[in-house]
Amino acid sequence: MSDPIEKKPGLKQKLLGEMTTYLINAGYLFLFLGVFTTYRRLILAQYRIDYLNYGVSLVEAMVLAKIIMIGDVLRLARGMENKPLIYPTIYKAVLFSLLVGAFAILEKLVTGWVKGTEQGLGEIIGNNKFEFIVLSR
Repeated sequence: MSDPIEKKPGLKQKLLGEMTTYLINAGYLFLFLGVFTTYRRLILAQYRIDYLNYGVSLVEAMVLAKIIMIGDVLRLARGMENKPLIYPTIYKAVLFSLLVGAFAILEKLVTGWVKGTEQGLGEIIGNNKFEFIVLSR
């Protein structure tokens, strides 16, 4: 009897798989961040302030989904597959949160560099830790 020949997925199949994963991650994150945007909108509506920054939530979701995919490609959670599900889940959540925080710092530095000021670095250093956590959402 002959063994079935395994074919490696082609470029088109890999691209389709990656795009599907990206869109699922981005969609989930957009829904999650959209809830925060809706909450801000409702709070500010009490003071008659218009707030419709759903586009910001969409862009943030797309960036975060890409960061998550980069972390997955780098196999940052390797070695946790055989442990109970709670361990890799917590490990990945902490690891990807740190990765997103690092990209938030990098984003502030690049923004300050593009503007030609050191405002980006000042935003990071000047804020207390709770403000940084909120701003790096």
